[in-house]
Amino acid sequence: MAKVLPEEPTVIDLSVQERNPAMEPDPHLHLGPRLSSYNPATGALLGHVPLLGREGIDAAVRAAHEAQQIWARRSPRERAIALHQFNEALVADADATARLISMEQGKPVVEAMSIEMLSVLPQVKWLAEEGAKLLEGRAAPIHHPLFTAKQGCYEYEPMGVIAVISPWNYPFAIPTIQVMTAL
Repeated sequence: MAKVLPEEPTVIDLSVQERNPAMEPDPHLHLGPRLSSYNPATGALLGHVPLLGREGIDAAVRAAHEAQQIWARRSPRERAIALHQFNEALVADADATARLISMEQGKPVVEAMSIEMLSVLPQVKWLAEEGAKLLEGRAAPIHHPLFTAKQGCYEYEPMGVIAVISPWNYPFAIPTIQVMTAL
């Protein structure tokens, strides 16, 4: 039986793609060593990612903190709009993303689509629709006889930058859900 392999993309070099200057304080950090990614089924080179040492990681965390400060000032409605836009982009690129996951992991495209992509899409949509409601302040009843004249409330404030350590076999679903939930 012939083995059907996904079409190979052009090699992607993430170290030289256009970047957001607000997220990239020092573009020279990506001129150093790189990690190459290969398709385990064919051995074909898929792309490169920069390897960062302590200095590069510190710079990335500082950039993430600066971006998070901007994000924290967004209203729950603005965040919901951004998540809806992200979800629309995921839907538009679902096939290409599933193929890339398949090529990097060696898993079938149908598994990459059904487990990775199709598990993420409804969760991001739910976060966009319900997350704004969850972030809005709410009254909190106080059931104590000494505080009958007091009013409590829940207010949610962003905690800051997060890091996600994810297993290799779910490279898209787990980190995407963790990051979207934090937003």
